[in-house]
Order: sequence, then structure tokens, then C-alpha cells
Amino acid sequence: MRSRHSKKWKETMAEEYGRLVACGNEQEYEVNYGVTFAAVMDMTSIKLILVLARKWRIPAKHGEVPSAYIKTDKGAELAIFIHLPQGMEVSEETLSQLGVDANEVLALELKKVLYGLKQAGLLWNKLLHNKIMEIGFKQSLTDMCGYYRWRGDGPAGSRSVCRRLARHR
Repeated sequence: MRSRHSKKWKETMAEEYGRLVACGNEQEYEVNYGVTFAAVMDMTSIKLILVLARKWRIPAKHGEVPSAYIKTDKGAELAIFIHLPQGMEVSEETLSQLGVDANEVLALELKKVLYGLKQAGLLWNKLLHNKIMEIGFKQSLTDMCGYYRWRGDGPAGSRSVCRRLARHR
């Protein structure tokens, strides 16, 4: 049975899921725990983009991926558990099936990454890098945030430059 409000319900659930934040300060030493990551484009690359945009008379644009981290799968090798979110109740029947007495002893295993995790930035960057490489771009040798693609038979052909600015707190 489908509700006429199912689309709105799914949108609301997606928004609420995006508000979940893991307590990164409570993480224990785990796989990739020490590898934190913030991709920042080199200022020389930014200047190059602006110069090429001006020369080729095309607009220089930047973009942001909303809720980027929560779109990233965490991978099978990384097991991350969180406490039940405040206000979430589990039925008595489910508690008895799990063999526990109270909600406080339950934990949820994450399938996706959440904001606040040490590994979130690195996993998001790996996902974005793989997607950009799949569509035919090559990574710059001098700037890890720079990607390019040549079209045509050489320098006289049309060129397409794709760069991204990643902002992390």
C-alpha cells in the first residue's frame, strides 16, 4: 500500500538523516583513524582556471555537493557503530528478539559515512576521484584537486578543464 505522501516522507527522512552527526571525539583507534583529509586546490591552479576562462571566454564556475559525506559508502573493511539517536524507541518485541532489556545497550552499524567521523573526508575524496576518473578525466600531477581532459587531435582541438574546489572545515 502506498501513501500519497510517500515522496514528502522520503524527502523528510533524507533531511533528518543528513542531520545525524557521529561523535568523532568518541571514536576509538580503528582502520584509517589516523588518516584525516581535507582536499584543497593549489592557488596556482585556481589562477590558471581564471586565466583560461578569461582567454576562452567561458564562465568560471564552482559547485558544492550538498550532504556530500553521507552519500559515501564506508566500505566493508570499516565497521562503525553509533548509539541510538536521542528519541528513537525500539519496541519491546524487537528488544526481546535481540535479547536485550533496554535501548541504551543497542547500537546501529552505519552503511554510509556521517559527518564528524575521522575517515569521512578521505572516503568522500576517494568516491569523487573514482567518479571523475570514470568519465575520462586525468588527475593533475602537480595538484591532487585538479583534473583535466583533452578533446581533439592535439593542442588545436577544443579543451575542457575540470577542477574542483573542496571546502572542508
